[in-house]
Amino acid sequence: ANDRIGFTSFKVASIKFDTTVTYQNNQTGKILENNIVVSTSRTMLENVQTMLQNMRSGMPYIQGKFNLKLLDTGHASTPGGTPEIAYAVTERELIGGLVVEGLGHRDQYNQIKAVYPDPESNWELNEVIYPEVGSATDIALLAEDNGRRLTQDISLEGITNPNLAGDIASVVLLRSRKKKMVSFTATAELHDTIVGDIITITYPSLGMTTAKFRITSLHITADYTVQITALEHDPTVYDFTNTDIYIPDPVYISPAVPGNPYFPPAQLENAQITA
Repeated sequence: ANDRIGFTSFKVASIKFDTTVTYQNNQTGKILENNIVVSTSRTMLENVQTMLQNMRSGMPYIQGKFNLKLLDTGHASTPGGTPEIAYAVTERELIGGLVVEGLGHRDQYNQIKAVYPDPESNWELNEVIYPEVGSATDIALLAEDNGRRLTQDISLEGITNPNLAGDIASVVLLRSRKKKMVSFTATAELHDTIVGDIITITYPSLGMTTAKFRITSLHITADYTVQITALEHDPTVYDFTNTDIYIPDPVYISPAVPGNPYFPPAQLENAQITA
């Protein structure tokens, strides 16, 4: 029903998606655009999850309404800029301290290969790579990982523009390298925060001063305290990337050959980029 949809959030997301950016070929276009085939073999929930993954967005349920929240810098009205801080957490709001976890090298990547249906090749699958092998970014990341190549394949079945596929690949890679996770129980002042919000934490004993984190899970308990888990947040991760991306030249395929506008083989995983 319409009364369960937070239309304002969808409007804000639409405005953000329409933001004009410069692509690698110096042409301009939208920062994000989906052209997706809805598979009737999937459930409605599976189709929604696939759309959200390709939109790098989440859909939190807030006060009885589904809202659309773009995974970006955290600015209220544009996909870039200074993040809006939902709450500045200090020791005053914390109950029982703060747990900090470093996730180590698990799920950390220095190369992302993103597969997408390419309209320039009669909708056959194509691939972009971030960062391009031998680029400055590639060399720097390999050095940080002691020369070990850490590659992840992702499927972007709703992205048909290689520039957008490359940008999403960069977000997936850079997020994988932000490894500081915090969890804590807070007072009722944080009731109004939601998954995807950006908060700051000041906790001098751990050397934190207005450190930015994005809420990844939130639970309001029976005693009205709030249990929160949050991931380190760097707004620059979400700046549109048009450099150091390998974009292959389109390969023409005769229209007589059926294309595949749907999705890559099952062994490729969808990008896990929800908040």
